[in-house]
This record gives sequence, C-alpha cells and structure tokens, in this order.
Amino acid sequence: HSDSDSEVTFILDGQQRITSLYATIKGLTIRRANYYDISFDLDKEIFVARKGDHIRYVPFADFFGNNHLEIYNNLTDERKKVFQRCRDRFNNYPFSIIIVKDKNIEQVCEIFERLNQGGKRLDLFDLVVANTWDKDFKLKDEIDKLNKIFLNNFGEIKNEVFVQSISLIRKKQCNRAYQLKLTKSDFTEAWNEFSEALKKAVDYVKNNLGVKRFEIIPYPSLIPLIVYFYYFSKSMNNQQKKRIEEWFWKCSFSERYSSSTLTKMGEDRNIFDRLLNNEDVLVTYPVNLNIEKLKKTNITSRSALRNTILCMLARKNPTNFKDNSSIILDKDYFSTLNSPEKHHIFPRKILSSNHKHKEINSIMNFCFIPSSLNKEISKRKPSDYFSEYKKVNNKFEDSIKTHFISFVQDSGIWNDDYELFLKQRGELLLKEVEHLIGGITTIEKELQDNPGKVLSIIENQIREKIHV
Repeated sequence: HSDSDSEVTFILDGQQRITSLYATIKGLTIRRANYYDISFDLDKEIFVARKGDHIRYVPFADFFGNNHLEIYNNLTDERKKVFQRCRDRFNNYPFSIIIVKDKNIEQVCEIFERLNQGGKRLDLFDLVVANTWDKDFKLKDEIDKLNKIFLNNFGEIKNEVFVQSISLIRKKQCNRAYQLKLTKSDFTEAWNEFSEALKKAVDYVKNNLGVKRFEIIPYPSLIPLIVYFYYFSKSMNNQQKKRIEEWFWKCSFSERYSSSTLTKMGEDRNIFDRLLNNEDVLVTYPVNLNIEKLKKTNITSRSALRNTILCMLARKNPTNFKDNSSIILDKDYFSTLNSPEKHHIFPRKILSSNHKHKEINSIMNFCFIPSSLNKEISKRKPSDYFSEYKKVNNKFEDSIKTHFISFVQDSGIWNDDYELFLKQRGELLLKEVEHLIGGITTIEKELQDNPGKVLSIIENQIREKIHV
C-alpha cells in the first residue's frame, strides 16, 4: 500500500514485456526513444522500426487508437485483412496471471521461484500449488513424500490424482473451477486420512483390477473415485466391491473418460455416494467392443483400451507356459512394455515374412511372459514351442488359460494359423469382458451387428414420444 492507503499491485515477472507493449500501444517517448515509430508492415506482416505512412506501414499505436477505423477504411482489401488479423491477434491473446494476496515478500518470491520454469506454460496443478502454498505446507513436497511409498511397488502417481481426490473429498466435484477453489486447509485437514485412503485404493486396484503398475491404468482419474470411497468408508462389502468393479470395467471399456473427464468424475461421485449409503446402483455406460476393434488395438500405442486389456490380462495372474510358475509383474517387467517383440505369442520374425499380417503388434498377439522364456521362443513357431511346453508342464492347460489362449485341438497355435488364433483369442477375451461388465446388453450387440436397425428403432420411439 502507498502512503495514501490506495492499493498498489506489483508485477513480479513479465514487467519488461508489459512495459514495452504499453509504451508501443500508447506511442510514448521514453528516454528519447519514440515508441510511436514502431510500425507493422502490412505486406510482409512483420514489425519494423520506422515511421508509419498509414498505407503499408501502420504505427502499432494506431491499431488501437481512436482513428483505427479511418486508417482501416483507406487500405486496400488485402491490407485490410492483414490489419484486422493483427488487431485481433493482440486483442484476443490469452496470457496467464497469478494474483498473490496476503503473503509477505519472501513467500511471494518462493511461489514465483517454484512456478518460473523457463517459460513453461502453467497447468492446473501449478495453479493449485501456487494457490495453496504456505511455509508450513508445500503441496508438491507432500506429494513427493507420499509417492515414495508407491515408487517401487506401484509406480509414481501423477500429481493430478492427488488434487482431484482432495477436490472430490472436500468439494464433491473436481472440475477446474472447484480445484482452483481449494485452499491450504482443504489439503492439511484431509491429508492424513486421504493418504490412508490412497494406500487402500492402490492395494485394491492392484489386487482386484489388474492395475499392477500405475502406467497401465486406463485413466488415472479412476483412482480418485476409489480414494473417495475409502476416505468415507474404511472397508468395502461384497456388494460395494461388485459394483465398483463393474463401474471400473464399464468406464474403461466404454472409454468414458476420454472427454469431459472432470465433469464425468463429478457425475460418477453420485454412484459412490449411493454405494456409501449401502444403496444398489445401476451402471449403464454402453460398451461397444468386437474382435476387429481388439485386433486394431496396438500394444505400442498408449490408449485407454490398450491399458484396459493389459489390466484384464494381468488380473488373471498369468503363469509361465513352461513350468506354470508365477510371472512377477514388477517395475522392471513393465519397463519393456513398449518392446512388443519381447511379449509376442507369434514372434515378429515369423509374421514379418508374411506381409498380409498387418496386426503384428496387435494387443491380441501380446502376453505377459518372463524374459528367460522370451529368449527361448523369440524365433520359434508357436506350434513348436507350445508342443514342447505341453510335454514338460503337467499344468499346461491351467497355464495357457491364464493368458486367454485357446488350447483346443483346432487352436491356431497348433498349426501356426495367425488369423484363426486372433479370432479364437478374441472370442475368449470378449467372453471375459462380458463377465467383468455383467454382460453386454442386447442393444450393444445389435449396434455391433446391425447399427442401422438400432437407429431406426430409436428414431421411431422418439417420433412416438413427440406425437404423444
């Protein structure tokens, strides 16, 4: 505040740029430098240091002056377009500001230091950090501390999961506006119980939903809803467990969180509130999945569907073809996930010789196998290595079932028929999807088989409603 007690706002960063822009727009003279002599070349569309002529060179100050319409009207049609484009660009240019109130200069400087990352655009998390910063509570430090617990056995959890969870817990919503309303006390008052809820949520998704590592969760935003449940309930009964699992798989297979994620999370919070009140719920997100869609899902491309299938495969606790031993899905294993040749059932060498096979890296050709086994089968035909393991592994059928691979007599693995293998494995995977989501509804099956018929039925029903 000044002596007259009127409020003064200090600019901590961007001061030079703002001063230069202000002087140019106003056409001021500062230390003998006349900023009115900065003009825009309407032909080359660049700024130049020269006096304007209002024909080709227009002083930048005049773009926003009282006579800008008069200047515009005297230009050629082509220059009019450039003039308007330049004016619109500056009028509509968005820039981020953070207003810090009720902090002393040391605190403000520390906030600035944490946010000033070499011109990096601030995201929502950065703004929440700035808004909640206090010398006694530093959100990023608390997240890093908690993340150390998960680093080895689950993987580092993204910052957004922490903020979304607290926003749901404290505000019952987590879209951008609600996250920006979070205060330091929202975090400090909930942090201990939230931390315990997060640990339970991680254990739950690992042991029940196949999310062995954070990097394969279909959507990170699925975790905050489960955290929300555990925050308000220390345990989960069988009915709640059944519905939460159905919600997880339907959300993931329907790709529900691929758009308007934060809003949809707020909607799904209502499901969890009802479950917390021991009410039953109906989860109705339609799943439209078929073998063709599975085929085209590439193991090397990160997607919600790819990760959902990986979780479904991991949930089966796959075992070694050779001796039925458990496959340890730890952080070292997942570090090779983007090297699909290490997980191919039909090795790349076998398929690449036949150019008709486009889906070499299909998720359908992927399975969890240990590196030692991968070395053994890297260039061998499935009929070769599977026949060998069937002889030495007295629980071969049990093992191959954990990978959703058909082992019947006419299975594609026995005669190296890749197309047949994909079809048979796709059928087994779809059967498991139906089990996980409680069955694909009739309309979903119709949508796959005869979408025109479904649209016709819906259209007729809408017309009947309108006429009534």
